[in-house]
Amino acid sequence: MKRKNVLFVVVIITIILIAMIYIFSGKVRYNKLVVSENDWNKTISERRQSTDLKIERLVFNDYPLIVDQKNNCLYYAMMDSFQKNNPMVEFEGNEPKGKIMIQEKLEEARENISIMIYNDSYYKIYTLKIKNHPLINIEYNKLSEKRSRAEVLILDNNIKSQQKIVKTAAYLIPLQNQEYSLSFRTESLGRNERKNEISIFGMEKEHEFRLIKQGNREDIRNTIELFLNSEYQGVYQIEPIRREGE
Repeated sequence: MKRKNVLFVVVIITIILIAMIYIFSGKVRYNKLVVSENDWNKTISERRQSTDLKIERLVFNDYPLIVDQKNNCLYYAMMDSFQKNNPMVEFEGNEPKGKIMIQEKLEEARENISIMIYNDSYYKIYTLKIKNHPLINIEYNKLSEKRSRAEVLILDNNIKSQQKIVKTAAYLIPLQNQEYSLSFRTESLGRNERKNEISIFGMEKEHEFRLIKQGNREDIRNTIELFLNSEYQGVYQIEPIRREGE
C-alpha cells in the first residue's frame, strides 16, 4: 500500500514539474493563441498600426520558422507529426510587452494565416505561409561574384529524416540562371577551415551542392524552397556536386 502511495506521489510531482517547465518556458499550444473574429477586430480597433513591432523568433514544436521582416511573412515547413495541427509555440518579439494572436487554426487554413503581434498601444500583422517542402535559408552580408561567406539553416520536414534542423557555415557561389553552388565548411582546432560533409534529405554525405531553379515544378526529386537572407526565392532542386578525384 505504501509503495502505491509513493508511486502516486512521484507521478503527481512529475506532472507538476512538466507543467511548470511549459509555463516558465513560455511555450503554449497553437490553438490557445487562436482568437475569434470579434476579438481580432477589437484588438485592431483599439490600437494603431506599427512598423516598429517585430516578431523576431517563432518556433513550432522546436522547429523554427523563417521570418521575412521586409515583407512581413513567416514560413513554416509543415512537419508530419502527431501534433502538426496544434504545435507547441515559442515566441520572441522585439519588446517585452509584445504578445501574439492567430486568426485561424492550422487544420482549417486554406492558404495563408494572419498572425498579429501587439502591445497595449500598437499592432502589426504578419502572413504565415505554410510550405510542404523542406526549406533552406542562406544568410550573407554581401553576395560576391566569386564566393561569399554564409550561414545556412536547413529545415527538413520529412519525419523519416535523422537531421531535421541543420546549421552550418558555407560558401555561396552564384551561377547562371539564378542557380547557386553551396559548399559547407567548418573550422577545426586552430581555426583552420575544412570541408563539412553532411547528409541531408536522405542523400549520402557530401560537402558541395548545386541549387537548380525549378520554377513552379514539384515533380522532381530533392525539391526544396530557397530563401536568401530570409526572402523567398522559389522552388529549387538540390543535388550533390561530385568532382573527379574526391
